[in-house]
Amino acid sequence: DINQELAWELDKKTFQQHKLQRSVIKCNAYTTTSSGQRESLGYFMIDIRPLNTTQ
Repeated sequence: DINQELAWELDKKTFQQHKLQRSVIKCNAYTTTSSGQRESLGYFMIDIRPLNTTQ
């Protein structure tokens, strides 16, 4: 069971610039083994164009 949250902050002007440039966010996912080693699970891309600003 994975329960994680992703959050970041940008000022409104920068956010609008990224939307106009069709920027995407690449999120890498990792797991940590019992010995403490980090292993890659893969990644997913987030298109920010449909996102809205919140206060």
